Amino acid sequence: MRPKDTASVDGRTYRRGKTVELHSGDFIRIMNILEDDYTGDTFLQGFRLRRLSQCRRLFDQHLNELTMVFEETNADIQTSESGSMEVVSSFEVLRIRDVILTNAAFSSFSCREDASNSMLPRDVLRDQGRLVCRWKLKVSIRPQSNGRQWIEKSVSGLTATEADVKFRLDDEHLRRRWRGITIKKGSCASWLRGERDFDLRERSLHRDLLTPPESDRVGRRTQRYTFGDAFCGAGGCSRGAKSAGLRVVWGFDSNLASIDSYAKNFFGARCEATPADVFLSVLNDNFCVDVLHLSPPCQPYSPAHTRLGKDDEMNEATFFAVGEIIKKSKPRVVTLENTFGLAQRRPEWMDAMVRFFTALGFSVRWRVLNLAQYGVPQARRRLVVIASWYVPLALQEC
Repeated sequence: MRPKDTASVDGRTYRRGKTVELHSGDFIRIMNILEDDYTGDTFLQGFRLRRLSQCRRLFDQHLNELTMVFEETNADIQTSESGSMEVVSSFEVLRIRDVILTNAAFSSFSCREDASNSMLPRDVLRDQGRLVCRWKLKVSIRPQSNGRQWIEKSVSGLTATEADVKFRLDDEHLRRRWRGITIKKGSCASWLRGERDFDLRERSLHRDLLTPPESDRVGRRTQRYTFGDAFCGAGGCSRGAKSAGLRVVWGFDSNLASIDSYAKNFFGARCEATPADVFLSVLNDNFCVDVLHLSPPCQPYSPAHTRLGKDDEMNEATFFAVGEIIKKSKPRVVTLENTFGLAQRRPEWMDAMVRFFTALGFSVRWRVLNLAQYGVPQARRRLVVIASWYVPLALQEC
């Protein structure tokens, strides 16, 4: 195969940067044009794009919106995107389409935004109107004897450098649209009165849990990221956040005994012994945090849950509070932990959760991990989700 700058086949001229629609319904963003040395056939190499309607309910459904699709058939999730380019024959091409890549949120630049399209029927717009790609969907696959198993999945918004020049926005501008001006190194710039003394007493009681170098470093830090813990229990995740130097601002759980323990361990944190719906009714700007953790009830989705329980309906309903908690607390980063059964036994619920994130403009990444590899004294498989607002999981930019 030899590369070419352009190629004309069946009256269509192909160039780098153009996008073609395939007979399969997918699209290819052309990055290279190749010609077979022996047959003279033309092949197009580029990134595969797919309509959001074909992506298992991971996105809100909008006409003519696309996502790039990357699939790695090995365990190395760090494979470069250039290695994910596909090669298709020009015989697979149905037509050339107008497709733009942008990092702007919907509905900027969409086909409906063009006034000349306002009166066109939906089927005409689908076949002829502008298409817009704002997302990348990546799946890492492990081949098995009985088929294939996914290792990790992620959905991320395009960055400014990945967007077309005429349709890119500054990433900082996008962050400000979500939660206003952000402060590097964290929103908490001071210590509460009595907080240092509380931490000193705590470290003196638990010297085996906090090594002196780490505790001293955290103790001297002034600028800190703020942390909120939804469905916090007694505060296991908040403890990890505090040990990492974050300022624990609030936590809530419906279990009164758990909140009583939580309040005694996190100085100055607002502790609410309340169900999620009641907590949402009092959530306001004072609950905004840099990092939000969510551990919604996992019993309905657990493989160990073999018969109906009295709280199943309430626990499932609680799941729908996730989107509103994110929307009102406006975090920079969200972490979520749940049973692996959510992803493997109830994929429709998993898709719904991812859609909570993408509907708000979050990039999200998820994987099932065996926590025994991280020091838990049992083989405990858990679903771990990390999300950041629009700029794909770039914590250094927070």
